Amino acid sequence: SSGINAEWPLRPGEVGDRVQFVCRIHAQPKPSVIWMRNSEEVVSGNKSVITTKTMDETTTVSKLVIESVESEDEGMYVCLATNVAGSNIENAALTVNDPNKDIPVTSVSILEGDSVTLACVAAGPVTWNLDQVPLSPGSRFVFVENNLVISDSTIYISGIYTCKEDTINRKRYDVKITAVNGGLSDWDTWSPCVGVGCGVGQKTRTRQCNSPTPSSNGVDCVGDLTEKDECDIPCRSEWSDWTQWNGCSADCGGGYQSRNRVCITQGNNGTCTAPGSGTEVRNCNTKPCSVNGQWSDYSAWSDCSVTCGDGVRTRTKTCDNPAPAAGGNYCEGQGSETKTCSGPVCPTHGNWGEWSGWSSCSVDCGKGVKSRERVCDNPEASDGGDPCAGSAMEFDECIKPDCDEEGKFTEWSDWTECHSECGAGTQSRARECVAKKKRTQDSDVTCAGQLSQFRVCDNECVEITSAPESIFLNKGETAILECEVSDGEVIWYKGGEELFEEENVRI
Repeated sequence: SSGINAEWPLRPGEVGDRVQFVCRIHAQPKPSVIWMRNSEEVVSGNKSVITTKTMDETTTVSKLVIESVESEDEGMYVCLATNVAGSNIENAALTVNDPNKDIPVTSVSILEGDSVTLACVAAGPVTWNLDQVPLSPGSRFVFVENNLVISDSTIYISGIYTCKEDTINRKRYDVKITAVNGGLSDWDTWSPCVGVGCGVGQKTRTRQCNSPTPSSNGVDCVGDLTEKDECDIPCRSEWSDWTQWNGCSADCGGGYQSRNRVCITQGNNGTCTAPGSGTEVRNCNTKPCSVNGQWSDYSAWSDCSVTCGDGVRTRTKTCDNPAPAAGGNYCEGQGSETKTCSGPVCPTHGNWGEWSGWSSCSVDCGKGVKSRERVCDNPEASDGGDPCAGSAMEFDECIKPDCDEEGKFTEWSDWTECHSECGAGTQSRARECVAKKKRTQDSDVTCAGQLSQFRVCDNECVEITSAPESIFLNKGETAILECEVSDGEVIWYKGGEELFEEENVRI
């Protein structure tokens, strides 16, 4: 079952209005809905928007909205609902009040591929539509001021072209682009006269169906594209031009090269009567060939260059197998090669190193001696080599100022240890009276002052609070002996002699 309630525009539309058609369908099962205008289906596009929604199990609502209506949108609109039970329709007529409706349409007819300019006079900017669809500039449509230039036309862009200023139509053109019928070009020039032998021959010329070429189902050209005619072939024999010389048969040392030509004969049963030959030969590359040098075989290895130690053995070869000639390259690589050889270890003879600097003089005053030394290590004698010849030391006389008899003290020695292990005792220190300068002769010298000094010292007695203990150890074992004192230095004794740290004693 089905039924339709329609809501249509109640008055004529104005150009630019938004027009809406609503179709409410009560049917089960759900129907399909299409909209039609003047028996042609309307689909959603740039201007028309169709929406269809199911409201509940039996109600479907379909809407057709036309944005910015124009006079071209007038007509009979139909809402057609169909399901398995059948179909139902509602229709209504739409009229549009368009002040531009009566603008005349200018007819323009051009051939496919031609160009045309559609003029439009308006105060402000304009837009161009083709069958109500806005045009965009591109390679085929070019906007020049308010005019539209159509290039490279095809039959598929025929239609109503409208120039609009805002919502007002300023100019309308009905452009018809028709197919192109084929046209014949001019005849080409005649071909050369050809035939068998000499006498009567035949020549040919052609033309093309390209002035213009038929397109878009245009009619093809009428007439032959090829024409033939008789012609006269004279009897003759003549040579063609010589070909280029071919490559020389040898790069050097003398070769040959040739060139050819063809006898062009007409008549005479194909016999060539032209004087001369069809082939010519000449010498080439007569200069001697260069010879690159090649090595001979190696000679036998020479004897070792030394009788002891490391040496070398050598063998040679010569660039004469063959030798280079006539600018040829010399042999690549070296003409000799070596390898190591060795004999017994060579003895190394000793040689002295550099002398050291002279020592200081043996005296500070008078006549003394200075010395310098050298070492036989440059190199050391080895493997049976001879030691250095000569002395390792050298002496020379040195003279200082004359000596005097007055002496001087050396620095005091450190104080000795206190001579008492416990309680009061004494300590001493000493110094020597020596000559102020080293001298060669012995003589007494005197110094003013003491040669030794003494002072009282006191070692605090330390009470040992523990009794001696006996410890028995096996050989190789370690014993740790402890001694605690309240203050003072600890000294260990063994058998009455003081102990010091050794390899097996640590204190």
